[in-house]
Amino acid sequence: MGRAPAPHYLRPASVAEALAQRAAHPGSVWLGGATLMLGGLAGPRPDVIIDLCDAGLGRLDVGTDRVHIGATVTVDRLARCEALASPELAALHDAVCGFVPRAVRRIATLGGNVGQGFGSLIAPVALLDGEVELVGPAGARTATVATLQRGADELIVGFGLRGRPGEVTGFDKIRRTPLGPGLVTVAAALGPAGVRLFVGALSMRVQGFDFPGAGVDDVDEVAATVDAGLQAVFDDPRASALYRRAMAGELVRRLLLRLSRPPLAPTIASHRPVLPPDRFAGPAGASPSGVSSPGVSPPGASPSGASPPGASPPGASPSGASPSGGSLQRVVWTAIVDGVEREAAIPANASLAEALRAAGSLALKIACGEGTCGACSAVVDGDHIHSCVVPAMRYVGASVTTAARHADGPVVTALVTSGGLQCGFCTPGMVVAVHALVDRDDVQATPAGLRRGLDGNLCRCTGYGLLVEGAANGLQALRERALLARSAAVSAALTATAAGSADGSAKDRS
Repeated sequence: MGRAPAPHYLRPASVAEALAQRAAHPGSVWLGGATLMLGGLAGPRPDVIIDLCDAGLGRLDVGTDRVHIGATVTVDRLARCEALASPELAALHDAVCGFVPRAVRRIATLGGNVGQGFGSLIAPVALLDGEVELVGPAGARTATVATLQRGADELIVGFGLRGRPGEVTGFDKIRRTPLGPGLVTVAAALGPAGVRLFVGALSMRVQGFDFPGAGVDDVDEVAATVDAGLQAVFDDPRASALYRRAMAGELVRRLLLRLSRPPLAPTIASHRPVLPPDRFAGPAGASPSGVSSPGVSPPGASPSGASPPGASPPGASPSGASPSGGSLQRVVWTAIVDGVEREAAIPANASLAEALRAAGSLALKIACGEGTCGACSAVVDGDHIHSCVVPAMRYVGASVTTAARHADGPVVTALVTSGGLQCGFCTPGMVVAVHALVDRDDVQATPAGLRRGLDGNLCRCTGYGLLVEGAANGLQALRERALLARSAAVSAALTATAAGSADGSAKDRS
């Protein structure tokens, strides 16, 4: 199927094409990740999205003295990169392994997170002497992450990082909820030359501190200096500036003490995910260039958007007139949903969750709109994701499984039997998430295991006790059923092989 116009969703095949599309549509937003991408608490949704997922920008190279990360390398891929777990690079590894919910790790990218200006990965990238590679109308340039001032039409295309020999690095953060964005993030290095650290999420720029010759005996003094030296701290409904300052000092103290005795305290990185291959790894040998911020403005600000023409992925077709007066053109979105081909007429910048509901999949719910609660969970082409923060047009023709496919299955039965249901709004997402854990050998079918395995799903009614008990029972039932199915398949294969051998022997004797 050929491409058809979808003026509000563009999908370039190269950085050059992305820059040309940006020039043609000045209010557009480059999309390389999913964090707060489609609105939610960040403000109105952008009208024109330039999705860089097909631009070949996902190369990851870990050399002996330098790390090069393409801007569309996903957080999940970084979390699964064992080379980043070395002491001098552990700050970034800690940060990506603590990036939750897990279903968002598969779609959030380093370029998207750093491009926001207040993402949780900025501090560790700055600590590792991070350089940002940018391309814009005036050409290519590099800048340090700590001092980055990106032009309106500049695209982040990659990062260069390096660890300093002899240093031990780490990362920590404080957030209001287990799944929410960081209120304060700290990346620190402890080494022979002293203490270095960067504090992020407090303002629109990461703030660095250097304490030559300092060591673990100076932790309290370092923490007090950081508390007093922070500038332009956010004061918003999530937390006051006073609270953020106090927590920054405490985080610094806690992190430096941990780094001084790493074997005694497991880091965030000890919870490394075991997840499927990266959807956006890019072709082998592709040079790392490309992805920008998802166009999210600082809290309280709204991204601008425009609305002229472009192209959509295969299978999309136009429905409606060209936009005028700010109205959005509608396109026909198609996918295989729960084994049935479905379609819906949607705005070209609609989220996948909105498209699924428009196509009749009402079991899937939309709650937070920013990827933190899991009510919109779906499995898309084998990957469990939160569908409210990704564009529907990225998944034209995809195979999507929602909770409706499992309505009569053992997970629903176990949740009902355990009394793990209240209003039921979170239940579809929980059911999808439990099914996604069947092949996760790092998650045990126990209440304790499920509390970790369901880290991307929130329930606003219960205390989680009965819910995780039911989910654990359901997961155990699923695994037993899968084991029986595999055993039956092996038995059938052996029987067929034996029958074939017997037929061959009979023919030989005849």
